[in-house]
Amino acid sequence: MENLYINIKNRRESLGMTQRELAAKCGYSDHTTIAKMEKGLVDVTMGRLKKIAEALDTTPLELTGWMEDTNE
Repeated sequence: MENLYINIKNRRESLGMTQRELAAKCGYSDHTTIAKMEKGLVDVTMGRLKKIAEALDTTPLELTGWMEDTNE
């Protein structure tokens, strides 16, 4: 799960987006929720993960780092 927090931060930074901008896109009133998520202090629910992935123009699968096995 630790990779999720790192991946959120890395994706946000690669897009040149601030925590405030991501928070606004996700509907949060301020950036503290995003800051806490990136530090692993707040659990990321599936609902939150979907909003964050959409705001970062990616998928929940990419953010979690869990890749589907295409050989099955």
